[in-house]
Amino acid sequence: MDPSTLTFYTIAAGLSFTLCLILLAFAQIQRNTLVIRSSALAILMLAVAFFGAGYGHFLPRWTTVVGTNMLLLSAGAIFYTGFSAYAQQREAKIDKLGWAVVALTAIPFGYWGLIESDGIYRSIVFSFVAAFLNGRNAHMLMQSALRNAGGLPTRALATVFAILTVWMAIRGIALLNADPLPVAQRGANPTTWISVFWFNILIAVMTACILAMEISRLRANFVGAGKANAADQTSLEPARGNLILLWSMVAVLCSAIVGEVGVGYSALYEREYKQLRERASLANDVFAEHTIQVVNQVDILVRTARGDRLNGLAEIADEEPCAALLTVSVHRNRPSLQRVRDRQGFVRCRARARA
Repeated sequence: MDPSTLTFYTIAAGLSFTLCLILLAFAQIQRNTLVIRSSALAILMLAVAFFGAGYGHFLPRWTTVVGTNMLLLSAGAIFYTGFSAYAQQREAKIDKLGWAVVALTAIPFGYWGLIESDGIYRSIVFSFVAAFLNGRNAHMLMQSALRNAGGLPTRALATVFAILTVWMAIRGIALLNADPLPVAQRGANPTTWISVFWFNILIAVMTACILAMEISRLRANFVGAGKANAADQTSLEPARGNLILLWSMVAVLCSAIVGEVGVGYSALYEREYKQLRERASLANDVFAEHTIQVVNQVDILVRTARGDRLNGLAEIADEEPCAALLTVSVHRNRPSLQRVRDRQGFVRCRARARA
């Protein structure tokens, strides 16, 4: 997997952990909330999954191709548990259908992750299952908004899950129609920084809507029950609720900004790094080409000079054979000059050349 993608996963994990802590802090302030604890647990599952994906190169392969995907999908089932309890005003119950669907995904994730590695098929399965789970959440929230007049926060949260549903469905269809990757790249995860960027926005909006939805319910209980139940943990005074909502929105907004700045910085760093590598590669190619040209020019000059020298020696050999012999002897083997001088044949050759 691309190291930059691992960085994006780590940033998403950090943002999810922060939002989870915000929800847990609200749950400690106001007890007996119907949706806050389950939502915090769902976001915690997202954080653990992204953290495992970010450090997947230190873990066994099954944890990234099977475990992280199933954790991400399990968040949808946990969300449904809290939303159904909120809509029906009852205690939370386990979503058996959702967990059954999540459990069945272990088969395709294991096959296309461990046996025949193919990241595209894993992403297709993940996209369609996520679309199904998020669609159930959107439907439950919309029913709650229409039945109990949940107000703007509930409708906004239903819209967020509807966007997630459409997004995952379009992603799955696009991957179905995508061209097959080369064999060496089939095991790679096709997730890009754009997906993580929009995930951070949606999870922050989702957290803000959940807080506003729960505070709205508690304030409605306070108004309906009267001030006699002001100390009850199932109601919340409007002024106190507004203050908690304000600081919760500030915390969520700051966390989202930090997360998006991290994603943007990582994306820009990756782009600058690629540009720097391309420039360095281009400079190396130009330098290598220039070096080859210089070497070729020097070789041509050496060959030319050597050819002129050999031609000069040939002319001397035609005019004065003994002088050519002497020149060659001097330049090729200087110690042989003394041996030539000692020979009587050289003296006679010299005399004939003068005559």
